[in-house]
Amino acid sequence: MSSLAVQFWDLYVIINEKASIIADLWDGTDLKCTFRRTVDSNLNRMWLEVIQIASTISFTDEEDTLIWQFTTNGVYSS
Repeated sequence: MSSLAVQFWDLYVIINEKASIIADLWDGTDLKCTFRRTVDSNLNRMWLEVIQIASTISFTDEEDTLIWQFTTNGVYSS
């Protein structure tokens, strides 16, 4: 798994809101972003995929936490 910026690099390089997070840009239906230039049909398909991904995220005010997937309690130990 990688960040959306890595997965959708071609969009990331032309987006104006690079310093923003999805939670700040998501209005519940769409991502409120602007681009430095017009997007072609390929970039538009990528953009729709990003919107689909954003629509599946449950946004909360809680801090993110790391969960180790290889133990039952989710905690890494050595």
